[in-house]
Amino acid sequence: MSSANAARMVFNGGTIIITPTNLSAASPYGGTVLGSCKENILRRTERSFVVSCPADFGAGQPVERIRLGTAWAMTASFRTWDNDQVSTLFPLTATGSSGLKYVAELGSTYAGDKGTARAVKVLYAPDNPKAHPAILFLSAIPVLADDAEIKLDYIDEMMLPGVFLALPASSGNSVQMGLLEDLTL
Repeated sequence: MSSANAARMVFNGGTIIITPTNLSAASPYGGTVLGSCKENILRRTERSFVVSCPADFGAGQPVERIRLGTAWAMTASFRTWDNDQVSTLFPLTATGSSGLKYVAELGSTYAGDKGTARAVKVLYAPDNPKAHPAILFLSAIPVLADDAEIKLDYIDEMMLPGVFLALPASSGNSVQMGLLEDLTL
C-alpha cells in the first residue's frame, strides 16, 4: 500500500469527445470535440434488492442483498454554443442562415423518440492522458439534463447541462475507466 501523499491528488481536467476511432492518435482521437465544458461528473448508480426475514423470524432483518446491476452516466456543463454540441444534445435541430445550428423544438419533442437511435461513443479525455484516468462509454445516449436550466442573464455564464447515459455494449460492459493507453474501442 502506498503512503498518503497530497502531491498525488488528481485534478482531472479534460475534454468530451464523441465518436473516437483511434485512441493511439493525437487528440481528438479521430472523433469530434464537443466544445468547452466544466463540472464533468461520472455517476454510478447500483440497483439492488434486499431480502428480509419473515416477520416471525426476525421481523424484517436483512439476510441477503441481490445485485441487480449498475447504471452509469456522465454529466457536463457545456460552456459554448457550437454545431456539434447542439446537434448532439438536442434531438431536433436545424441550420440557420448564419450556418449555425438552432434548436427547432416547438413545445416538446414527439412521443416515442428512441434515444438509442442517437447513441454515440463518448470519451472523456484527460488533459494529461499519461497520468490521469480517461473514461470511455462504448455506447451512450446524449441528452440535455431532464431538469435543465439555462441561464440567460449578464451575471451567470450560460451553460448547456448535458448527460450521457451509458448503454451496455455487446461485450456486456458499459464503461471503461483507466489510462487512455489501456482502454479499447
